[in-house]
Amino acid sequence: LELYVALDEAGEFVEVMNRSSTPLIVEHLSSLPFALANGQRGEISLQVRPWLNDLARALSQGFLITIDYGYEASELYAPQRRFGTLQTYYRHTEGSSPYQRIGRQDITAHVDFSLLQSEGKQAGLNTLSYMTQTELLGTLGIEKMTQQLRSAALSQYERNANMMGLRELVKPDGLGGFKVLIQEKGTGVTSPSQLEPPELISQRLHAPLLTRRHMPLMEGRYPHTVWEMPSLWDEGDEAWDATQSNAL
Repeated sequence: LELYVALDEAGEFVEVMNRSSTPLIVEHLSSLPFALANGQRGEISLQVRPWLNDLARALSQGFLITIDYGYEASELYAPQRRFGTLQTYYRHTEGSSPYQRIGRQDITAHVDFSLLQSEGKQAGLNTLSYMTQTELLGTLGIEKMTQQLRSAALSQYERNANMMGLRELVKPDGLGGFKVLIQEKGTGVTSPSQLEPPELISQRLHAPLLTRRHMPLMEGRYPHTVWEMPSLWDEGDEAWDATQSNAL
């Protein structure tokens, strides 16, 4: 059965179970190597196939890298997720019902990476690697970047802020848990190891530093750090020194 959204007599949203609106849903569920439990809910993205077909047609040679939160089918439809993965976020806080704050909150669901791989293969996109963001950044030299920051000519505040930024990217229960799917077409690459940068190149990679365009992680977690006096001035150290001289 498919879950539909309708309006009741009072004009409120209600959920209604009915027959599937398209045989594609039944086709997808029938292709799973396991059966869902009675009463279990799950999300199915029917736009994956046309989306990948469009990308494959546009790509004559190259790579498709998909980074998002999600699982392969066996985990996505596991018994502990019997109510699905639909989530809502309002002002970066996870909510509950998708029928609240209509138009003012984000509605999202986890990606089915098994579907991306199977549909990609049908479209001519070969899977090279499926890993976590932590694993990917590890192969790209994030540990070397962390070592650079420890000896970089930065203030203690800047060093701490940038170290926190790098750590956030690889936290297993945070951004590091994002999945990374790498698919290729016409490149001749057959192993993910062929994508790893040579040692000579990885040694030259510099740690990306936070700028004013980035989210202020330090202030968010440690609000008292925002009150460092020099940080209140935008014009730099020279303007700070000149202001102090004038004040004296």
